[in-house]
Amino acid sequence: MIPIVFFGIKNLTRKKINIIIVFLLLTSFLFSIYYLEKNQNSVFYFLPFRAWELLLGSCLALNLIPARVINKSVSEILTIFSIGMIFLCFIFYNESTPFPGLLAFPVCFATTLFIWLTTLNSTKFTKIFFSNKYIVGIGKMSYSFYLIHWPLLLFGSYIILRPLKIYESLALLLLSMGLSFFSWRYIEQPVRQKKIFRNKTKIFLGAVITLVTFFIIGGIIHINKGFPNRFNYQVNAYANGNADNNPRRMECHYKSNEEIQKGNLCETNIIDGSTQSSFLSWGDSHADAIMPLLEEIANDNNFGMYHASKNSCPPLLGISTTTQSDDECNKFNELMFEVISKNNIQNVILSARWTVYTKGRSKIEPLSEKDPLMISFDEKKSNDIKTEDALKTFERHLLKTINEITEMDVNIWFLEQPPEQKFISPPDQLAQYTIRGKDVSNLGINKSDHESRENEVAEIIYKLSELNPRFKILSPDTILCSKLKCSLDFEGISIYRDDDHLTASGSRLLKPLFEDFINSNKSIN
Repeated sequence: MIPIVFFGIKNLTRKKINIIIVFLLLTSFLFSIYYLEKNQNSVFYFLPFRAWELLLGSCLALNLIPARVINKSVSEILTIFSIGMIFLCFIFYNESTPFPGLLAFPVCFATTLFIWLTTLNSTKFTKIFFSNKYIVGIGKMSYSFYLIHWPLLLFGSYIILRPLKIYESLALLLLSMGLSFFSWRYIEQPVRQKKIFRNKTKIFLGAVITLVTFFIIGGIIHINKGFPNRFNYQVNAYANGNADNNPRRMECHYKSNEEIQKGNLCETNIIDGSTQSSFLSWGDSHADAIMPLLEEIANDNNFGMYHASKNSCPPLLGISTTTQSDDECNKFNELMFEVISKNNIQNVILSARWTVYTKGRSKIEPLSEKDPLMISFDEKKSNDIKTEDALKTFERHLLKTINEITEMDVNIWFLEQPPEQKFISPPDQLAQYTIRGKDVSNLGINKSDHESRENEVAEIIYKLSELNPRFKILSPDTILCSKLKCSLDFEGISIYRDDDHLTASGSRLLKPLFEDFINSNKSIN
């Protein structure tokens, strides 16, 4: 993409090119900072958010930062400073560091400073350190190493079906270094020295043939859905859990507040003018995950069902989260009270991943939001939320929600979240274990770990249930867990589609949990 941009502006004057480069750099940098909290993965992987890092190098290449000879002592100090800054980032940055965004700047700035200093100012430090033949050799192989090491590390964890231990990672890095040498020696060097592909036409032709070949192979694999017949039925049954989502997810889970305000709500088995019992399913993405079961209950028992769910928005009044825009979640929850009053609803089911709002994300999630996410709507947003404060906020606003709903003569059914598992993709984990003939029965999380994770939330909700008989609790772990384990699978299917959401099939396993709920609705009829 960057070469295409330069190709498009190559005929402009140098001044205009410089202005465009600086503008793109600043725009990309500011957007990366702004969107980091909203979607870290997108900022990490998408070029528009990382372009400023490449454009810093462009500024050097275009002499926007003029190289000049400066005092040797100053140059020496700044060179050591730049390398020191890079090493400090290497030491102190970890998986919880909100990266890239603003914290990518020290690394990129230090690298740019080092290159700028060494362009015309060959310091004593750089002569001693960077003229060393071993360091030079590593530098020559560095691009090959960059390309090779990450696939090897990923493939290693894929093969052994668990995170790599330190010694395993080091062994794979050493293997990467060896492969990098062969790549540099027998691929890069022959091309650079024009021993093969001796002119640009041959290089271009080779690149086109390679791209077309991979495109055709990839297309064939995609059209045939990965050739699932190469595996047995059980492997495919587990793997299918990746796509076993709520069939109405796109229709129901992404409705805007404006649509809901206009009455455009997801409905199931609603009969106009009927006196049938009706209920509201309300929550975050866990409400979306449980929707297939609730629709089945509504259809089987002639109940009317309304559904509203929003990502990262717990169904509590006066609540906001660090991942939502200022008024989005609060407004969504206020609209639910209009839905309850306008549609003669007798029962409300609250579903959410309660622990992520009160204790933060689990250890296996590679995101920066490890702190609790829940804050009161009237509080100032902060990235430093303590668990004890989030739990107090949760209890206060849950009590407020209970009181206001039950005052409307409506029952509340609080669905605890399913046990969080220790794998990002349970369907893949189950399938891989089955391919290798390994036992899957012990893959689930220990029940004691699940109870420890949810203990504080459980204490609060059971205390509040004793204060209000219309507030009732539904506990998925009574079905999904044995005395010791909370399983990943049931009768050859994956219960989970990721570490915390149930598959549609998994949600239907909870039907016995709703027996009292069904009877309560029938008594109203």
